[in-house]
Amino acid sequence: YDHYRVSGGVNITVADVMGKGLGPAIVAANVRSALRATYRAFEQADARDLSAAIGSVDQQLSDDLGRAGTFVTLFQVRLETASGALSYIDAGHGIAAILRSSGEIDGLCSDDLPLGVNVDGTWTTHRAAMNPGDILVIASDGLLDLLGEKAVVDDAFEFLAGHADPAEMCSAVSELTSRQPPIDDVTVVAVRRDE
Repeated sequence: YDHYRVSGGVNITVADVMGKGLGPAIVAANVRSALRATYRAFEQADARDLSAAIGSVDQQLSDDLGRAGTFVTLFQVRLETASGALSYIDAGHGIAAILRSSGEIDGLCSDDLPLGVNVDGTWTTHRAAMNPGDILVIASDGLLDLLGEKAVVDDAFEFLAGHADPAEMCSAVSELTSRQPPIDDVTVVAVRRDE
C-alpha cells in the first residue's frame, strides 16, 4: 500500500501481486515506484486522468509481469480533501467501500481486469464522494482468510463497519492476526472524512 499528497488531496494505493516470496515483493516495489513516478509526471503536466496513468504503469511493467508470470490487482484512489470527491480505479481488486455515517455500505468496484492481464490496456475511472463522517476502506484479500473459509467481500465490509473509526478497525484486524497467524498479507487502509 502507499499514500502521498498531491495537489488538492492525496493518492492512495492498495495493490496485491499474485504469488508469494521475493519475486512478487520485487514486482510490488516496482509497481509502487512506477505509480509514484507516473503520477508526478502527470501532476506536472496537470493531467488528472487515473486511467491513463494506470495504462502507462501497465505498459512500463508488462515485460516484468510477463516474465514473472504474474499479475497485479490494484485499487487506486485520488481523494480531494476539501470536497471529499473520489476518483478511483479498481483493477481487479474488489475490496473497497465507503462506509457511510448513516450505516450504509457503498462498494467501490468495477469489472476492470488486473495489471498484466488486461489485453486492451484500458481502465475506467469511477467517481464517488465522501460526506463528513464517512470512512473509505480498502483491504487486501488476506482479510477474508482471517474471517473464515467461506468469507466473502460483504463479510469484510460488515466486519469493518462494526468499528466506529479507522483506529478501531485496524486494531480489530491486528487482534484477528494475533489469534490466527495470517496465511497471506493483510492490509487495511481506512480514511475518515471529518467535519
